[in-house]
Amino acid sequence: MARQKRQRAASSPDADGADPAAEAPPPKVLRRSTRVRSIEEAKAVADAAAVTLVKEEAAAAPTPAPRRQQQQQQQQPDAVAATDAAASSPPMVESEPAAEQEQEQEAGQGEEDASEPEPSEVKSEEEEEPTPEKKPARGPKQKKPKKAAKPKKEKKKKTPTRRICLSVAMASYGLSRKEMDALADVQLEPNPHHARGAPMRLYLEHQVAELAAAKQARLKYEADHAEEIAEAREEAARQRREAAKEEAKQRVREAKQAAQARVATLRRQSIGDTVTAGATPLPQELWAVVFQRLAATLEPQGGVRGPGVVAADIVGAGLACRDMFIASRAGLEALAEEVEAKRHLDPRQPPMPGAMQKYAMPPSQAAPAVDWARWDKVLRTPLDCTVVELKAACKDMGEMVSGTKAELVVRLMAYVGLPDGRRCPVPARLWVALRQERARYGHHTGALSPTLAAALRDLSEAGDAGAAGALEYGNLYAFRRRMAAAYGDTAGLLAAHRAALPRLGEIRAERARRAEEERRAAEERRQQQYEKWRVEAEARRAQPGGVAANGRRVCVCGNMVSADCSMGLCGVCCKRVAKAAPCRKHG
Repeated sequence: MARQKRQRAASSPDADGADPAAEAPPPKVLRRSTRVRSIEEAKAVADAAAVTLVKEEAAAAPTPAPRRQQQQQQQQPDAVAATDAAASSPPMVESEPAAEQEQEQEAGQGEEDASEPEPSEVKSEEEEEPTPEKKPARGPKQKKPKKAAKPKKEKKKKTPTRRICLSVAMASYGLSRKEMDALADVQLEPNPHHARGAPMRLYLEHQVAELAAAKQARLKYEADHAEEIAEAREEAARQRREAAKEEAKQRVREAKQAAQARVATLRRQSIGDTVTAGATPLPQELWAVVFQRLAATLEPQGGVRGPGVVAADIVGAGLACRDMFIASRAGLEALAEEVEAKRHLDPRQPPMPGAMQKYAMPPSQAAPAVDWARWDKVLRTPLDCTVVELKAACKDMGEMVSGTKAELVVRLMAYVGLPDGRRCPVPARLWVALRQERARYGHHTGALSPTLAAALRDLSEAGDAGAAGALEYGNLYAFRRRMAAAYGDTAGLLAAHRAALPRLGEIRAERARRAEEERRAAEERRQQQYEKWRVEAEARRAQPGGVAANGRRVCVCGNMVSADCSMGLCGVCCKRVAKAAPCRKHG
């Protein structure tokens, strides 16, 4: 409406009867630049429009009150000032054209400009809107200094606290229990469905969602790169196989080197082969007879002097001089022959050759004969044997038969209990007997004869410290060494037993007398306890409150007295007292 009013005001004559649009500027103004002419025309049109608008409103409106007149009078100067400001402001036109174009426009279109306003002027008039009322200017405004911007506080993100149970997490997100165990933030609460059930495990839902998203991303990556992953796995498996092969080869090489180092000392010559005779005036044959007689002191199985005791005596005597050392080898050979004759070899006990195969044989069946010459060669000079002979020996021992010669030798030496790098110092049958003697128990497995075992028990009962200490040994060799040191041989042990029999009778009689005295004392204590309980029972019977409502007597504990109890007690009290006082029913 404001625009229509302005257009109507511009087209209608003002109060004085003059038409502002019909007034043409002087010729000098037409020759001036378009910009200056536009400014002046816009100013004149604006002034005329404002005056016309004010007159129309004054004519149409009733006579205002004095206060209304004052407001209109104040608005008129403001409207004029607004019009002046609009005229002084640059119009909304395009940039000023060049000088030659302006002259051509002034020469050709001078008359049209005088009668019709330019489109830019009409546009500026149409687009002009009423300006708001402004207060009179009081001077140049001073801009206030801007305040420093306050730093914005970062809002803390709230951590989600919603939790879900294990079953819901596994069912909703497709996770397994093993994958759920990766979450550390878990709470345990009582199971609301089962009072005695396991506690419920609650997990944070956002952590479960993140875990499920990571799993899905991993599965998607594996699906997109399945071929690459399969190739990488195959390559890793191939590398592991190659590494395992290299490690196995390295272990084999190290085992071969270790075996060669352990058998290297076997190539050296034995000390006994380098010792020369002639240290004593006696001939070597006489010393050999002496040691053979010493080997004959070996007693049969179950005696005191076993293979270990006799071998220790022979070796100890051979250390006296060179002649006796040389003769000790003859004594050990004679002892090896005596070992098998006196049944000191158990064919069903390691390290007997072929023992692994003979375990399945019945005890009544006799074991086949052993080729001890072959085993002497294998154990005393193993490097002189061929690989075929060593593999056959390992097969008889029940050992693995693959490997180099050094490895086969090491296996055989370890099976028979020889130390590293040492050949067998005695014949093979004697060495096997010594190993079996060290592994067997004495009086527990029947390795001793019944007569010797009874004599040892009697001596121990008589207070013999030697016999009591020998029975504590679990090793047959250690037991025989102790008995040999105390009594010499089986004959000496039996002589000591016969000497202890009279004293043993006195000891047994004294022990029987003490046992009888202890029995009588115990009987007297039981009788005294019985009398004490009988007196107490009679006293309880005499009490007036000792009878129940049904006429039966009451025990001291409050229960009914058993009818057949000789103590006059209930079953519980009578059983407790029966240890000291017998009862026919509860005792």
